[in-house]
Amino acid sequence: MNKKGQATAFVILGIVIFALVSIIFYVRQNVFIAPSEANLKAELDSIKTNLESCVKKTAEDPLRQIGLQGGYLEPKQDTYRLFNDTKISYLCYDIANTDQCSNRMLLLDDIKKQIDEVIYQKLISSDCFVSIKEVPVFTGLRNYNIITGKNPVVDSDIRRDNVLIKITYPIALQSKRSATKIEARDYNAIVNYPLGDLYEVSQDILDFETQFGEFDQLVYMLAKKGEYRIYKQRPYPDKLYVLKKADNDYIFQFMIQGEPGK
Repeated sequence: MNKKGQATAFVILGIVIFALVSIIFYVRQNVFIAPSEANLKAELDSIKTNLESCVKKTAEDPLRQIGLQGGYLEPKQDTYRLFNDTKISYLCYDIANTDQCSNRMLLLDDIKKQIDEVIYQKLISSDCFVSIKEVPVFTGLRNYNIITGKNPVVDSDIRRDNVLIKITYPIALQSKRSATKIEARDYNAIVNYPLGDLYEVSQDILDFETQFGEFDQLVYMLAKKGEYRIYKQRPYPDKLYVLKKADNDYIFQFMIQGEPGK
């Protein structure tokens, strides 16, 4: 028993010594020695990667929501129909006694403004930026200071196959032991949702519905060589169009208002 107890004590002592040596090495390397520009760049690259990942996760839900709700994050009263617990916006209003409808004229820039605002609000209330000053673990033992701006600037770019979220937010790492300083201001996160592409398809449908009435989705899908999936439902008296690409599960859907009794 004594030998076992002694062996255990030596193991514990070894662990303690290893931990102390590691801490001393870390403190020596990260407190008393001035960081090189390469060291600061590596730290900043890590911060940038984590920030862009956080921005991407923050953007995914509102981007999906805007697709499911027909281009509007907060549809106003009488501008949508509640269908399967989702507020699906009318993008074309009924014209009495005709087969045509009146285009609501949703612009891509209108969608962009909503995306920019909601992502901004989510970012300033999230830990995406707060956590920057909390890494690495030994925050008080760093040999550099982290200097940041106040609030981010969000500028989205809705492209055919994805949405680029551009963030402007100054982050600087300043050595505590020298004049060495490195800074970054711009960060990009790409969400692979084909919002721009499906928006264009929705406009093709709306153009036809406003001019002629009933849109034939089968003819359209054949003409586009199966690139898109267009599903049409008829929750009386309206029409629901559900759009997606063949190689992506992202959905853009919208309502066309119908006339009761027609």
